[in-house]
Amino acid sequence: MDILAFCRKRDISTSGINISQVVDWDRTQPDQSKILLQIELPPHFPQKYDSVLGRAVDNCLVANLGRGLDDSSFDKQITRTER
Repeated sequence: MDILAFCRKRDISTSGINISQVVDWDRTQPDQSKILLQIELPPHFPQKYDSVLGRAVDNCLVANLGRGLDDSSFDKQITRTER
């Protein structure tokens, strides 16, 4: 499940959610490449869903593709903006 589907299913506004993907691509050894998905949540995002969102991200397409390179090739970072 992706973040948009996660939020829609729970009727959570996606306003203020920022997602960036940082790729460290190694052309000579693609299996050593790394993908970091950075997710910044706004203050209105319910804290009770932080860990659940993390599990949803672990199952998203980007995570699955990243782990296709190597088990340690994908990581996520979830932060929250200040009020």
